[in-house]
Amino acid sequence: MVKYICLLISALLVGIGSFAQNKISPRLESVMIENKGKVVHAVFRLSEQWNTDSALALYSQQKITASQQAKQVLMSCEKFTKQKQQSFLQAIEDVKSSGAKIQKVYPFKTSNLITIWADELTIRTLASHKDVSYVYYDHADYKLLPSFKGETVDLKSRATSGIIAIQACKMWELGYTGRGRKALGVDTGVNTQHPSIAKRFLGYYAPLSESFYSYNNVTPVDIANSSHGTHTIATVLGRTAKNGDTIGVAYNAYYMVADPIVSITSEIRRMSEILECFEWALNPDGNPETTNDIPDVITNSWGLTNSYNAEDCDLPEMLVFNVLEAAGVAVVFSAGNDGPGAGTIGIPANIARSTTNIFSVGAADANNQTWPIASFSSRGPTNCPAEPGTPLHIKPEVVAPGVGVYSAQGLDGYGSLSGTSMSAPHVAGAVLLLKEAFPEVAGTEILMALYETCTDLGEVGEDNTFGRGMINVWAAFQYLSQSYTPADPLTGGDIQVSATALFEYIGNDTIISTNINIENIGMADVNIEKFDVSISNQQFVKDTSVTVTVGGVNNINLKLSIAELPQSVYYDINVYVKTATGSDIDTINNRTTISLTKPYFVSLPYTETFEDADFDLRGAKVIIRNPDNAFTWRSDTVPRFNGGMQSATMKFRFYTDLLQKDIMELFPIMVGNASELKLGFKYAYAIKSVFGKDSLYVLVSTDGINYNDTVLMKTGESLATVSGWHYSSLFVPDTPDKWRYANVDLSQFLQAENIWIRFETVNGYGNDLFIDDIAVFEGDDPLPVDNETISANTQQLILYPNPAKSVVNILFSHSVNKYNIRVFDLAGREVPVYFDLTSNKEIQVKLPHLRQGIYLVEVVYDNEVKTLRFIVN
Repeated sequence: MVKYICLLISALLVGIGSFAQNKISPRLESVMIENKGKVVHAVFRLSEQWNTDSALALYSQQKITASQQAKQVLMSCEKFTKQKQQSFLQAIEDVKSSGAKIQKVYPFKTSNLITIWADELTIRTLASHKDVSYVYYDHADYKLLPSFKGETVDLKSRATSGIIAIQACKMWELGYTGRGRKALGVDTGVNTQHPSIAKRFLGYYAPLSESFYSYNNVTPVDIANSSHGTHTIATVLGRTAKNGDTIGVAYNAYYMVADPIVSITSEIRRMSEILECFEWALNPDGNPETTNDIPDVITNSWGLTNSYNAEDCDLPEMLVFNVLEAAGVAVVFSAGNDGPGAGTIGIPANIARSTTNIFSVGAADANNQTWPIASFSSRGPTNCPAEPGTPLHIKPEVVAPGVGVYSAQGLDGYGSLSGTSMSAPHVAGAVLLLKEAFPEVAGTEILMALYETCTDLGEVGEDNTFGRGMINVWAAFQYLSQSYTPADPLTGGDIQVSATALFEYIGNDTIISTNINIENIGMADVNIEKFDVSISNQQFVKDTSVTVTVGGVNNINLKLSIAELPQSVYYDINVYVKTATGSDIDTINNRTTISLTKPYFVSLPYTETFEDADFDLRGAKVIIRNPDNAFTWRSDTVPRFNGGMQSATMKFRFYTDLLQKDIMELFPIMVGNASELKLGFKYAYAIKSVFGKDSLYVLVSTDGINYNDTVLMKTGESLATVSGWHYSSLFVPDTPDKWRYANVDLSQFLQAENIWIRFETVNGYGNDLFIDDIAVFEGDDPLPVDNETISANTQQLILYPNPAKSVVNILFSHSVNKYNIRVFDLAGREVPVYFDLTSNKEIQVKLPHLRQGIYLVEVVYDNEVKTLRFIVN
């Protein structure tokens, strides 16, 4: 470090410091002054950038197809950027070797931008590099645009008023429904299991890495209470499963997901982090030779209130959006909800580089026959450099329905929301309809067609309220048909593939049994030629000759011994069903991917610190069971007092539905000849509010099937490890005093050969729960326990006999004075029982005339509540 500081002082003495200061944005300069000694977040723009304008002019002259254009852009700009970054990246390595503190370096591949999070000295030193033209503050300002609850809509026609207003139904009548096209929703995530969009998520048919850019969760889940991301993507392409009514514009298209947008201030992503998913969108499969993995349109319903600062127009975001424009990807942004004042257009919707970059959308009321502008819809003009009165100066570009828009919400519900957030998805859906008709026309040209053919509203011509007016996808189709021949609508057979897999045990052999379900959702029979299944990169092909009739469902079961596979705990199974050429109009949904975890038996002591776990807890000796397919257990990085950095986490604060359950199950444990048996673990939790209280249960099974014994239950105050409510703040247990230790006596299971242990959580709208350092052992806990900061020895209950007939006994590990007992059946009905205290540690519960079945006994004692399960036979 001394060497590094000396180098910097030397540089400043020769005047480089003042030169570098001229390259640093005023806001970044201010942040560095206010945060002396702390990590500063910056984005460096290098002087030479790939020339998107020249590329667009060249492609226009060459008249190449959209797919050729995308391929050329990706290969050309990546090659250029890699070459131009070499000198600066070497400079970063040099300052690192001199002792610089650098937290993050992220070189963008398609734009000559490099994210650097480092101390002030490092930022100033690197800013003086000859290749640096400017250094931006990497702000954390972009957030979810507010949406407003709309009136309840009774959908009595096959389409919403918004879909009717933009003339999408006329495209459907021609047969264009967006089939085979893709949209990327950059939002709060999506509840992919919602019935209106469940079968349109690309991740069900392609690897998750090609369909989901994850910031918050292992799989896509909507983290907004309003289901903002679910609502917007369903407006693009949703269709109600109940009656076939359509809430989405292009209901046969597919969607991809990125989830960087949040509403909690403490969790807002930095600008550079959000831009990473846009760069990913240019090459989701990592292969620059392919282009069918690129989304046709990216819909965005987020942004920032305009501060009328000159810096708001010179944004690094522009460089990323420029490459997307050159690649032919349509990028659509909500205009913002800061109207009705003039000049309220949001950021980055205010960018005025070209008509289609960025394509901003205001909100009109399609439930009113005159389509009036919504009062909240942000108005133009832009504050960015553009000749007053010209199309670039006028904002927004267009309007679309954004008042009382009916779409998907929650896991299976529907509701109406208002906001320009609801308008942008209508435009995205229109792009998908037109891309099916004109697959080799660039998305930016399709946006231009929508712009040119709007239904004029408000003042005659383009204005700063309605832009060019309400989009009209039918008119845009006719406009494009003057220059291009529309492709025939895709009609015919269409199989949709799903699969399940499980382990079967035949003698000493373990079999992976994969059941493939093939449903023909098209309008003609489909001929299948081959089943191609790969498991852990081992390929197995089965030729066949099967015809799936219209509306028919075929099943095939494939069995493979794991002896033929590389030995592993995790098995990824990829299924592809090859159809005869021309018999299947959509081959995207001919694929699916599933995973299996094969746990092994662990001898005592069992320990798990989660330090080797991936984001989805792969690498830890646990199995995650997620019955509602929503949020579930994942790993999280939390600085720990024992030197560890990772814990298992249950993100309760992201849940929107009450009482959702999630299970983290330990690998089975061999009890052996142990003379005592204990479970120890550390946990941290904060109550969110008087109503936001979650629960944790620890259950034990002796057969891996029936979990009849609850050995620990904590809820609300008894689970909390810190005092007070954490309603709006993110709970981070980064100090020892925020953790507690649970020591559970498992001696009642000493006679079992093996035990299975589950950590089961029940959502109660609370804050996050952290679990770490799990151990099952005899004697002393093999993992460190700090008794000065962690409370130990939770009161334990043992219930016996179980199963029971007329009497059960509850044995306490410590003396108990006040108590109460209640018994319930599984329907929640209380049943009458009698109980007596036979000693200060044991209660006998009499069960007169109870039918055979499973019951729950609630034990209230010493300000604790525990629930145990037992069987009557």
